[in-house]
Amino acid sequence: DCNPLTWCWLIWLWRPPGTQTMVDGIITAMQPSIGAGYGFDNGFGKEPVKVQVQEFDPAKSFEVLPGVTVQSVENTHYSFSPGTEDAKRYKSYSFRIEGKGRTIVYTGDTGPSEAVTRLAHGAELLVSEVQNLAALEKAIFETGSNVPDFIKKNLDAHLRQHHLAPEDVGKMAKAAEVGKVVLTHLGPGPAEEEANKLFLPGVKSAFDGPVVVAEDLERF
Repeated sequence: DCNPLTWCWLIWLWRPPGTQTMVDGIITAMQPSIGAGYGFDNGFGKEPVKVQVQEFDPAKSFEVLPGVTVQSVENTHYSFSPGTEDAKRYKSYSFRIEGKGRTIVYTGDTGPSEAVTRLAHGAELLVSEVQNLAALEKAIFETGSNVPDFIKKNLDAHLRQHHLAPEDVGKMAKAAEVGKVVLTHLGPGPAEEEANKLFLPGVKSAFDGPVVVAEDLERF
C-alpha cells in the first residue's frame, strides 16, 4: 500500500527477532510529533514512515535481494551472565553480505570476537566500528568531572570488552585476511583532520592493507 501515488516513506528492515516490538514502540513515541507536523509536512502530508520488518533466524543465512545473501553471527557487544534471562533475550550480531562477486562484513558494535573474525575471513571489505579508548574517556570525563569512580570503572570495562580499539581492528583484519578496512562508528567523533591520528596507527600496527576512516556520504 506504499507506492509513488501515496507519497509515503518506506523503510525495509531485515533484523533479528525482537525488532518488530522495538519499531512499534519507536513509531508510537513519534506519533505526537508526526501529528503536530514538526518538520514532517513537506508536501508529503503527515503520513508516518512505513516500516516493513522482516525478522530473520540468526542461525540461517537469508536472501535480501536476488543473489544477495546475508550471514550473521552473535558478537561480543553484550556479556550477560550465561543462562540468565537477559542472556537469552538480548543478542548483538555482525553480518556478512555476499552477492555479485562481492563480500562485505559489517561488525556493528562488538568487542574482540573470534566468531566475527571467522565471519570476516577473506572478505573484500571489512566495515568495522572503532573506539580510541583514551581519547573517548578523556572527552567524557572532561565534560563530567564529577562522575563517580565506579561509573568510570564500569565504562572502562564496557569500552574494552564490548567495543574495538584500533589495535583490535588491525588484529582482526590481519587474521581474517580481508582486502580493505573502513572504520566507522568513531569514538570519539573527531574533527576530520584528527581522525587519522586517532585511529590509523593502531590499526596499521597489525594490518598492512588499506585502511580508510569513513566520512559521511562516502561510497566504497
